[in-house]
Amino acid sequence: MIVFLCLIAALVFAAVSGSIVAVIRDGYSARPERADYDSRQPHR
Repeated sequence: MIVFLCLIAALVFAAVSGSIVAVIRDGYSARPERADYDSRQPHR
């Protein structure tokens, strides 16, 4: 029973960490573009 609970906890942890990594990657990939647009507009 304890091993079964550990397996469930591991799967949940893997899913959560995977989703967090995906969000972080999206944030890092989107931030430079937004920063470029924000920095280009005032100069124009």
